[in-house]
Amino acid sequence: MKKMTKYNLSNEEFLNYIKSIPKSQFNNKSHIEYFKKVYEAKKKSGSDYSKEEKYLKENGVKLDD
Repeated sequence: MKKMTKYNLSNEEFLNYIKSIPKSQFNNKSHIEYFKKVYEAKKKSGSDYSKEEKYLKENGVKLDD
């Protein structure tokens, strides 16, 4: 029998797998730094950066507007 990994799950199973990951795992420092860089790049290029801005504000990052 094939081992179940996140790469061979059905769509519904994958969504359940993602929900099972603790939210704190997504809020580590390197992840926030990545979002900060994406936010700055999108802001500079004039793209829509509202999702990144919302995520950063939720995690207590001060943004210079």
